[in-house]
Amino acid sequence: MNPAILHALTEAYGKSPTPEGIFHYIYAVLYAPAYRAKYAEFLRMDFPRVPFTTDAKLFRKLAALGEKLVGLHLLKSPALDPPACRFEGAGDGLVAKDRKTGLRYDAVQERVYINAEQHFAPVPRVGKTRLKLFQGTATTILTILSVEISR
Repeated sequence: MNPAILHALTEAYGKSPTPEGIFHYIYAVLYAPAYRAKYAEFLRMDFPRVPFTTDAKLFRKLAALGEKLVGLHLLKSPALDPPACRFEGAGDGLVAKDRKTGLRYDAVQERVYINAEQHFAPVPRVGKTRLKLFQGTATTILTILSVEISR
């Protein structure tokens, strides 16, 4: 990391942020729906630019949310125990391309198939069109991030 940026963050926050804290903050910002919407055009053309807050409390809050997202994405979060659904069946784990044997939902058995033999279950239907896969944990974090980034 650029020493000038680290120096500026240290002055703004009163102490030097850890490399992990900076990573988690950046992870949170890059996953925030408000950030993605605001910078959508720039993200298509260039590398992301990360705006750092001068508010140490907000930095810590976003870093904590980013750490939770990292845990969810690496499947190491305690929020995933027990998992909302299981991946079952023998096979190669590849999604079949055709609709008959590929990605499809079986409402009777509450399964999302990826090929003829492998599926996620149970996946109960929510409403008429949505599937309940993650019980809201990741969605809640993304909503919080959206609110924090848009402030």
